[in-house]
Formats: sequence, structure tokens, C-alpha cells
Amino acid sequence: MRVIANRRGARLSAVLLLLGFVAVVVLVTCWFVARSAGGRKLLAEKLSDRMGVPVTIGESRIGWPYELVLRDVATADFAVAGTPGFSVGEVRVARRLYTWQVTLRHVTLRVQQDAAGVWTPLVAARIADLRQAAALDLVRLTEPVRLRLRLDVSDGSLDWLDAEGRVEASLRDVRFRMEPVEMPERRPMTYYGLRVYAASGGALGNARDLDWAWLTSDDQSYVELARSVRYDSGIEDTNTVSQTEAVDVE
Repeated sequence: MRVIANRRGARLSAVLLLLGFVAVVVLVTCWFVARSAGGRKLLAEKLSDRMGVPVTIGESRIGWPYELVLRDVATADFAVAGTPGFSVGEVRVARRLYTWQVTLRHVTLRVQQDAAGVWTPLVAARIADLRQAAALDLVRLTEPVRLRLRLDVSDGSLDWLDAEGRVEASLRDVRFRMEPVEMPERRPMTYYGLRVYAASGGALGNARDLDWAWLTSDDQSYVELARSVRYDSGIEDTNTVSQTEAVDVE
């Protein structure tokens, strides 16, 4: 019986070694593919199909510890002033234990609505409709992914363009965080944090230093943690609620 056990252990070790070797080969292959021109072209095609608009990628690679890094991602002709579309300086996508981590840096989004009420780019239509929105609209927008995605957006700006391409409303220096957390009673919730340095037009009017944080769960759509904003008129609106300790979910 001892010999059989040893044989089984040897077979299991051989299988684990083979799986480990295959995993290393796959990871190394992906590392080289991500840095190649062909890999970058494939990623751009996939993004274009997903977004519904032509997208270009300036650089792609695998970063540490093991995450896909894209640089200079933009829609066609975005460099032309007054053209709707988006540009992202850096995109990082990584798989954590239970969630996906997506980091977007240096994000610029310009949206424009035609006479029929259709937004360009169409993929950003739901974001464009947030010009007159509240926290619950952000919750509804992210509902399908909020328990599986950790999203971090920094150095962002959003412009709403009129028919001639002029900016009629904007948000500047936007920071947005969304991540699943677990409360002490082990109740899963999602943390939202929104900071806006300056806003003009839209629901916020001429506001500065918006700092807003809240939680949401399946049975509670909105639990405010803190909210403060300062208007150009000198009026300040501040509301701070005692925060409940939460634990990040990896």
C-alpha cells in the first residue's frame, strides 16, 4: 500500500509540475504578445468592436505584478478640438482574487448630442446622461459590475459639447473610485468616492472641490458617508456622517 501511495504522489507531483510549466509558458507568451505590434493591433480591434468606434493604442505591455497596461488609447480624430470621443493616457487591467481591477489615468471624454437626441460616442451615452444626475444614477449605471470590479479613475475631465463643438458643460480634475467592501457583519457593499475640482454647467452649476462618498448594497441603494462642495458664489454645502469601518474585498 505504501508503494501505491508513493506512485500516486509521484503522479500528482508530475501533473502539478506540468501544469506549472504550461502556466509559465502561457504567461511568458502573453508577455511577448502584449508588447508586439500584432498584439497591439489585435487589442485595438477588440476595443473598437466593443466600443463601436475606431480606437488606437499607442503602447501595450504586461506590467508588474501581472497586469495588462495600455498607453495612449484614443478614438479617431480625438486630437481635433471639438471632436467627440475619448482619450486615456494609461489603462491597467488586472485580475485580483475575487475581482477585476481597472485603473484609468489621464482620462478625457467629450460627448455630443445630435438633433435626434443620440449621443456621440454612443458607448458613452449613459455617462453623458449623467449631466443632470445624482449618486443613484451612478449606482444604477454600475449595477451589473459593482461587486466584481474595482475601478479607479484619476485626472479625468468630461465635456458636453453643443452642436458646433463648443463646451456647454464640463467637469475638471475628476477622481472616481468604486470598490466592493465588506462590512463588519459580513454584509457586502460597494464604496463610491467622487471628487471634482471644478464644474460648470449641468446639475452642479459653477462648483468647486466636490468631495462625495457613499455606500450601496442590495437592500440599501444609498448610504451617505460625506459630501461637501463649494460654489463660486461663496456658499458651501457640507454633510459628514459617522463612517462605519469596512474591509476591502480582494
